[in-house]
Amino acid sequence: RRCVQETALKQKGLTYNAVKYFASYPDHTPLSMPALSPTMQKGNIVQWNFKEGDKVTPGDVICEVETDKATVGFEMQEEGYLAKILLPAGTKDVEIGQLVAILVDSQDAVASFKAVSYTHLTLPTIYSVQISVVAGSLKKK
Repeated sequence: RRCVQETALKQKGLTYNAVKYFASYPDHTPLSMPALSPTMQKGNIVQWNFKEGDKVTPGDVICEVETDKATVGFEMQEEGYLAKILLPAGTKDVEIGQLVAILVDSQDAVASFKAVSYTHLTLPTIYSVQISVVAGSLKKK
């Protein structure tokens, strides 16, 4: 479990937000796109069945994902509260491992993630990503 704080820095004359992780955020669990079929490489998020702040339990289908074969439910394995949906319904070509949401243990922790946002991050690269504020593009370190 890691945590996030954005800090400004200058790089080539442009302002970037560097995503840094440390313990100022409550404990949380990143939810990444699972492989929902043996041949799945990417999926499309069709709809979210829960909204931010909702309690989820094991067996709940938090969202519907269109794979290369069919539309399948993303079933929760843990109990908690859906703190942040990072990729909205309609997002296409979400790679396996790409971060889609954040789960927390208590409802009180949900508000801490209100301002958090990511795009096109995978768990192995999440800790070294820079997001351009000026140009609006994603740059990996």
